[in-house]
Amino acid sequence: MLSRILNKIFGRSNRSNEGSAAPVSRNELGLKHIGEPTTAFLRTVTDTMAEKCGPDFRSDAVLYYAERVFCKWIPTLIDDAYTDEQLAELTPEKLRSVYLALLWDMLRHNRTELWSSPDTAQWVDALCAEIVLRSDTQYPDIFSDNQVFDIYNIDNDRWADELGKYIGVPGVKLFACHSALVAGVVEKVESTQ
Repeated sequence: MLSRILNKIFGRSNRSNEGSAAPVSRNELGLKHIGEPTTAFLRTVTDTMAEKCGPDFRSDAVLYYAERVFCKWIPTLIDDAYTDEQLAELTPEKLRSVYLALLWDMLRHNRTELWSSPDTAQWVDALCAEIVLRSDTQYPDIFSDNQVFDIYNIDNDRWADELGKYIGVPGVKLFACHSALVAGVVEKVESTQ
């Protein structure tokens, strides 16, 4: 309040004289480029699971993974690695495609633990294809084969390095968080059966 009064007395305003907008804070950048796209993608995943999966589908275990990876680990890795300028250039499409790649992989690793009812193992691809349509997301083109990531062998972490380069975060940290939380999903399912 005092600064507003002094600014008024001395003829200054909160905006620069050139008419440009006030600088955007890091928190505002994070909200716009990470928070809002993450919330929208998570809502799409939740809504799609509710509509497309049966009552015995373990959506709680999927949300356990998604909330930790999408809402904590990836934003933290980005915050640690990005400058304000890099954060301002992060597109929702790139962020969603990383989330999609990790979610798809987690579902493939845990398909029988998450949902044993479907007669076919193709439910993972069908669910993810629906998420792709609803969220207007593309699977990262760095993975043309769309294969299951090797989460058990740190010496075979090419997928993590490539995904890390794609999003601009350390691949080894992606490997560690994704691997641990894929295993965490199994523990979540087993502990609540």
